[in-house]
Amino acid sequence: MPAEKAVVPRGCDLNLAGRYRLSIKPFWRYQLEDDGTHVTLRPADPPDGGDPDAMAMALSRTSRGLLGMVTGHARSVSGARCPVSFPAQLIACSPEGLTVRSEDELSLDDQCQMRRTSAAPTDKVLLRE
Repeated sequence: MPAEKAVVPRGCDLNLAGRYRLSIKPFWRYQLEDDGTHVTLRPADPPDGGDPDAMAMALSRTSRGLLGMVTGHARSVSGARCPVSFPAQLIACSPEGLTVRSEDELSLDDQCQMRRTSAAPTDKVLLRE
């Protein structure tokens, strides 16, 4: 059986590799790798001197869009290091940048259970540098 054709937003079928910055927090910069099927986004030069491998977003071009997960580690309310993962989707692409839909903020209890802090995922604009 042939593989399903990827159906992605206009412009997201192009090679998206490059450096991006978060539009509302321009000191947050990201490096995006794109092999034509999979897109990986990692922090570049974290502004707080943090671990650039603390979070990563891995997306795949699928018949339902450019979908995947954000994975990494975050701190609980008591300071414990907890593994986290949540869905992400690339919903728009243009020569100027990308729009990602994912959780905006999260809260972890002492058992590393994630609690949503917002009612729904939010859209974040990443501008190409």
